[in-house]
Amino acid sequence: MPQNLNIFVRTNHSKEDFAREIEMLLEVHLTVLNEEYIFYSYTDPKNRWFQIGIHDLINDSDGLNFEFYDYQIEIGAFGIRDWEKHRDNVNEYARLIFDKLKSTGSYDLLLVQDVSFKLDEFHVT
Repeated sequence: MPQNLNIFVRTNHSKEDFAREIEMLLEVHLTVLNEEYIFYSYTDPKNRWFQIGIHDLINDSDGLNFEFYDYQIEIGAFGIRDWEKHRDNVNEYARLIFDKLKSTGSYDLLLVQDVSFKLDEFHVT
């Protein structure tokens, strides 16, 4: 089954300011959702999507300190039946978003798969 990736972000920005930063970095226009945990979403022409929201995850025994992070960006794709193509598309999109955020030097970041496997992280120095 295809799986989504998540980027956890630590920032002192409000959700509105963080969303504006994402829009500028990725050159996209976010859809406002204002649900309980999900505030914004975007779907690109390749059927890849991401959602920005908050989370209620607690730190786990493997050292994934979710409580340290303010926002969660979940990245996925739809309409791609081939599992490998789906995985590659999601990985590529998550890496693009992670690297754009990292390039600002403004955010502590944690990239994970299945909210259990750390793929990358970055901390502001």
